[in-house]
Amino acid sequence: MTDKYTLVALGNPQYNAIISKGNKEIYYDIYYYSYTRGRILSDSIAHVLYVLSSHGLRKIAWIGSVGVDYIHSIKRCLRSMEVSDFAFILAPETTGFEVYVNGGKRKIALIGIAQELELADIPDEYLNAEYILIAPSFNEISLDMIRELASISTAKIILDPEGYTYAIDEYGRIFDNLKADKVLKVLEDVYIFKPNIREARLISKRSNVIEMFEVFENHGVDITILNMGAKGTMLDINGKYYYIPAYRISMTVDVLGSGGAFLGGFISSIMCGEGILKAVAYGNAVASLKIESYGFNYISSRVECEKRADHILRTMSHTLL
Repeated sequence: MTDKYTLVALGNPQYNAIISKGNKEIYYDIYYYSYTRGRILSDSIAHVLYVLSSHGLRKIAWIGSVGVDYIHSIKRCLRSMEVSDFAFILAPETTGFEVYVNGGKRKIALIGIAQELELADIPDEYLNAEYILIAPSFNEISLDMIRELASISTAKIILDPEGYTYAIDEYGRIFDNLKADKVLKVLEDVYIFKPNIREARLISKRSNVIEMFEVFENHGVDITILNMGAKGTMLDINGKYYYIPAYRISMTVDVLGSGGAFLGGFISSIMCGEGILKAVAYGNAVASLKIESYGFNYISSRVECEKRADHILRTMSHTLL
């Protein structure tokens, strides 16, 4: 009998066009580690898998739908990270967004969308992984599918809800989904819920962090990790609240993928037997390394990650809020 998977990720890969002020296209090519032009893989799941693989975890896999235009590219990228398990469903096109960045503001437009995922797309050997990460790019995983998945799998489900918090108009422009609170109905099936502050506001219909946590608790989730960027992370473990600060970085280079880097660091720490607080601090440490670097080459060893995580733990308050 083979060992079960550490983590199986569900969600369609995103190949995005990142455009800076002045219409100059700037982004980092994940495979060649060089500036190029066009669309790039800038996906939360890709960063999760990169971090896990960099920490020596090999029983990891990705299930998603990708177009014939980028299928070879994504396979090549994943193999360069030593991620060899994936089940990609071919689609006419690949999910992608045009992201216009002007300082701290972003405008997003849809430029491609792959097909929805179904429960039948998941190979049987993936169903009983230790963790299943659900991180849709754009509503391709139905909430009913999450409920059904939870009923047949022994895995602990981690939900990154970003893909449920966007809607699209007739011109392909992306805006906040005012019906994102529908996500609440699946939280009783979720072990770890990881929204950022924007997503938490949309889903809870609250602006106060404690009130957000109370909404999520009342819908049955065990653990909520609320990423607040440079302001750090709030953590709710069954009604007990903690604040874990961010690591103070020397320079902001590229914030894209920092949420996935955090989650990869968090999961790798949990798999090493660490507690939740240490795992969140470790996730913040890994995210800080990502923000200081382009692309997917930000982890050379665990040493710097551990050093930063230990610094975060020394500076945090262990008093419950």
